[in-house]
Amino acid sequence: MYGYNNVEPDGAVKSTIQHAEFPDKVKLQNLLSEMLTANGFNEIMSNSLTKVGYYEELDSFKADHTVQLYNPLSSDLNGMRQTLIFGGMEAVARNTNYRNPDLKLYEFGNVYTFKGNKSPNKPVKNFAEEEHIGLWITGKNESENWTTQSRPTTFFTLKAFVENILTRLGLDVLQSQVDTVDSDLLSSGLEYKFNNQLVAQIGYVSSKVKKLTDVEADVFYGDLNWTAILKLLDKDGVSYTPLPKYPEVRRDLALLLNKDVKFGSVKEIAYKTERKLLRNVSIFDVYEGKNIPEGKKSYAVSFFLRDEEKTLKDKQIDKVMKKLLSAFERELNAQLR
Repeated sequence: MYGYNNVEPDGAVKSTIQHAEFPDKVKLQNLLSEMLTANGFNEIMSNSLTKVGYYEELDSFKADHTVQLYNPLSSDLNGMRQTLIFGGMEAVARNTNYRNPDLKLYEFGNVYTFKGNKSPNKPVKNFAEEEHIGLWITGKNESENWTTQSRPTTFFTLKAFVENILTRLGLDVLQSQVDTVDSDLLSSGLEYKFNNQLVAQIGYVSSKVKKLTDVEADVFYGDLNWTAILKLLDKDGVSYTPLPKYPEVRRDLALLLNKDVKFGSVKEIAYKTERKLLRNVSIFDVYEGKNIPEGKKSYAVSFFLRDEEKTLKDKQIDKVMKKLLSAFERELNAQLR
């Protein structure tokens, strides 16, 4: 035996540096898969071939925009999917029939669209293909045991998962444009846009889609446009900020608002009104009842302020809060309780 310690090293030390494009799609996909799996999700892989008949019942996705097969194996596999929702709903129906009603499912998959004969000389341009992520949750959020009671999944369960995904990828949800969604695909939902680009939609699966897939239970569905998200990450890159040097200040307001006013509107107006010092807005109480006028409700809202360059003084804080209250009164007809 000669021994490694007696082997003379080579004069030049060589090393291979691996280069990966940013964003690294495979790395990010594995990151999200691990994150979702750790939160109780199971990955599914549904068929890209689907039933064109699904889209004949919808206005959200037109049947004539489906990429159809010339020689299909059957009427259930005669077109390419325009959305991931039906594959996941078929999985929900199958599991429910086998008495497995508590589900959290996700899928990375491609969707396909026929845009019409706009380029007869370049037929490939008549078709579009995008990558999406689909999330489905239904049944109980936690199994019943001796430490916790079983709780059903809700819209807000899905909302938290989708916003955590966007945050983990480096997108600031607080800076997104959030609008309501109510269609024949999703009801009572939300959509998230960054730079006017639609990135995610979440909501209750509509009764029409549940009927088409033979599902009776409430199902919550989230769709993330993976292609659009990767483009946003490519533009933004990664940035780092040091820990704050100066303390954060909290101020609370009890606002009397019309019943149809959503907290998202309050938050959007707050960030639009105070861009420099406002760090976070959260709601900690909603009250309707005694001493509240008919058609009104009360939001108890916290505002967190911080200056990156100095400690805030009461005079500055009061000025910001007056500006916020004026904006709420002007745009939402709010009153201070």
